[in-house]
Amino acid sequence: MLKNIAFLLIFIFLSLMLIPKQSYALECPEHSPLDRAFDEYDAVIIGKVIRIDEKSANKTLTLEVEKSYKGVDHDLVIVEEDLIWGTSQLNSEYIYFLNKKGQEWVHPLCSPTTKRSDTAGKFLTDKEEIELQNVVIYKYSNKVFFLIIFCIVVALFFRQKKQKVTSDVI
Repeated sequence: MLKNIAFLLIFIFLSLMLIPKQSYALECPEHSPLDRAFDEYDAVIIGKVIRIDEKSANKTLTLEVEKSYKGVDHDLVIVEEDLIWGTSQLNSEYIYFLNKKGQEWVHPLCSPTTKRSDTAGKFLTDKEEIELQNVVIYKYSNKVFFLIIFCIVVALFFRQKKQKVTSDVI
């Protein structure tokens, strides 16, 4: 009995040590008015999510750009978004507010990005639309690409070996 009580006390003590002192939550300030947000971000587009690739800390979104009002001049764009807090869903259309980080587009956590709707798009009616250029994005993942290269190298190796064996026989 005393052994059980000691075990229970140790368990409770260790459990209390594992409870975090502070937890974190995403808290965004109230969004800027859309006209001001337009000036604060590097790109403003209307786009559809056509692909989502999840990585360790983020999602890589492939967006089909329907209209661009600032920063983007291609019909497809790759955007990084937080894995946990990012809300983009496959085949959904949004008005995105993006920032450029180096050569990559980033969807900031607290940007005023919204699902596409008539009311959300009304503020863009007086903005000039950017002409979009067609982009061809490599369809296959890196794994498929390296598998194809590996198969080509193996085929060339065996072909060369077969030619060497054939010449040795003659």
